[in-house]
Amino acid sequence: MLSTLDLTTPLLFLLGFFFLFYSQDAIDTAFQAIAKYTVEKDIAAFVKKEFDRKHQPTWHVVVGRNFGSYVSHESKHFAYFYVGQLAFLLFRAG
Repeated sequence: MLSTLDLTTPLLFLLGFFFLFYSQDAIDTAFQAIAKYTVEKDIAAFVKKEFDRKHQPTWHVVVGRNFGSYVSHESKHFAYFYVGQLAFLLFRAG
């Protein structure tokens, strides 16, 4: 379960090309998910379903406070950012 998030904390984006096309939608979708769900896997599922619907499959989403990753992704389709202390990793593959 997530504790209360400080949503006033600035978002940190490490993006590249993703920023031009998907960043505002990623931010908006992340905030919608946090408002609707408290469990990290449910937040991730919501973001994934929204991105698959809006931007064509196949998106992968990892959400949490502490995780490592090693992923392959389509060129220019990767984002890693924070909302408060909650990290979001989005990438498209497949």
